[in-house]
Amino acid sequence: MLKDTAKFVEVVPLSYYDPNLRGDVEVTARVTQEPNCVEAKIRPGGGIVVTVEREYTVEIVGETKLCVWVCDICDDGEKDDVFTDDFEELDDFADLDPDSFLD
Repeated sequence: MLKDTAKFVEVVPLSYYDPNLRGDVEVTARVTQEPNCVEAKIRPGGGIVVTVEREYTVEIVGETKLCVWVCDICDDGEKDDVFTDDFEELDDFADLDPDSFLD
């Protein structure tokens, strides 16, 4: 039996990052599954290859701007959604990057 401790650093790529974040950014990483050995093989030269799986979540919290349109004259039974794309007149949101939003 062989027992060894392996240290590692995991680089987490960002799939979405808003470059217009304001202020401090808070990053939280949580382990949702401890490392678990899935497979271990002995190589012909005497080396050992171990496959380990692990699971974690990473959350990035920062301040950005969001525009929400509220209709104060809508009837609750009315299902007709009316939206406008006239955001050019809102100078407050000129610094937002429209290409950084997810669909």
